Amino acid sequence: MSEWMKMKLLLTGPPQVGKTTIIKRFCKQARAEGIPIKGFYTEEIREGGKRVGFKLVTLDGQEVVFSHVRFYSPFKVGKYKVDIKALEAVLPSILPSHAELIVIDEIGKMECFSERFKQTVWKILHAPNPFLGTIALKGRGFIEKVKQLKQVEIIEVNLENRDSLPEFLLRKLQFNE
Repeated sequence: MSEWMKMKLLLTGPPQVGKTTIIKRFCKQARAEGIPIKGFYTEEIREGGKRVGFKLVTLDGQEVVFSHVRFYSPFKVGKYKVDIKALEAVLPSILPSHAELIVIDEIGKMECFSERFKQTVWKILHAPNPFLGTIALKGRGFIEKVKQLKQVEIIEVNLENRDSLPEFLLRKLQFNE
């Protein structure tokens, strides 16, 4: 098995540092180079210039709102309530079916309300597929457990490295093929 197949990379850093932008740019470049890829990224939902929620956008074109200030849910992070069923609806689209790269943006507090999400991530992190994801800078429980896995390499995103990271990640993956 090539080193590329074993690679598990996690981006972390403070909120708003650019992790999702890196993931989106990386995915666009990877597709342009013919790298098989599946997974999802998150996007903010804004109304009147204010963030009111988040949606998941799968790399196969699905979009689901999974967190919003106007949801009714017992699962809450700050002012955002989480729709676990919406998150779990996209999980089949991220399960590896062959040698594709799996992308998950992000492994965070909202997503970790779902036991199915955590089980799916755990399977992917132990599968032979390469993995690129983002993970909360701070967090206990599952987030801490994932960061401690020996097969995971954590890359901290900051203002100095964020613009060069998509290309760096692409080269890193290709170098190890």
